[in-house]
Amino acid sequence: MKGEDRMKEEAVAKTKRLVVIPVLIFTAALAFLLLSLPRDLSADSASAARGKKFFDSQICRDCHTMEGRGGKAAPDLTEEWKKGRTREWIIQHLRNPHQFEHFTIMPDFHFSEEDEKALADYLLAPK
Repeated sequence: MKGEDRMKEEAVAKTKRLVVIPVLIFTAALAFLLLSLPRDLSADSASAARGKKFFDSQICRDCHTMEGRGGKAAPDLTEEWKKGRTREWIIQHLRNPHQFEHFTIMPDFHFSEEDEKALADYLLAPK
């Protein structure tokens, strides 16, 4: 009996390995694929272009670096689009930066909703 039980346990373990390993590989491949997609498919290029103009014309670049230009007092935003954030996340961060980063010096600038969306689209656009 012990020999049969051991053989059954080994068979179950082997079956689990045969199932678990491909599932893990598939999951990793799917995660890689999803992470390589654009973060927010609702961001349109006209809005992103408007957001770039707004970013350049406002105080944003005084603190933030974008594409190698700008200040160093705040994070470089060039690769913000790679961080998996959504348009809504960025808009909420613009409205209340302290909700996301307690020690930030960034104030709430009270941008218009249209400007917030344009800035978010610009930040989500691959550079």
